Amino acid sequence: MSHRNEDEWNEAERRAFQALARSRQPGVGLEEKTVRRLREEGLLRRPRANWWRRPALAWGSAAAAALLAAFLAGFSAGHYQGAQSTVQVLATLQQGDLMPAAARVQQTGSDYIAALNALRMQADSSPPEQFAQGREVAAAALYAAAAEVIRLDPNDPLAVRILQGLEMQQQQNRKPSNQERKVFWF
Repeated sequence: MSHRNEDEWNEAERRAFQALARSRQPGVGLEEKTVRRLREEGLLRRPRANWWRRPALAWGSAAAAALLAAFLAGFSAGHYQGAQSTVQVLATLQQGDLMPAAARVQQTGSDYIAALNALRMQADSSPPEQFAQGREVAAAALYAAAAEVIRLDPNDPLAVRILQGLEMQQQQNRKPSNQERKVFWF
């Protein structure tokens, strides 16, 4: 619609313009009728309900977001602590601190002794071949441990004697037989 100056209008246009009502109000319900008709013809969609205006849905969404944020914060904190623990372990190993390794050797030795004690306690109630097999496994573990001690300190006299004694016993026990021996070497 262009706006022209009143001087540019012809006489018929001026009369038509002056004949227009200046304060006429649209009828009651005109807007509703127009909107209904536009919807019927498919030109206007029905308004969607605003989900944020529903308090229950808004609170539920906020609670879900808060739970997700708390979960992610906990996951991040756990990941960070785990990474810090790993860094501390690696730093300790790089500094040459052998205390954790010594503690593990101590625990393993204690477990070995406890297993030997359990084997001894069951010796009377077990078949002789099972006891012999258990004794062989115990000797093999002792042999492997003594060999590792010699690798750490080749001049350790106790470890050398343990290996010599076990090798001597192994040679004495080698008898030609048809039995297959089950030995677990470490």
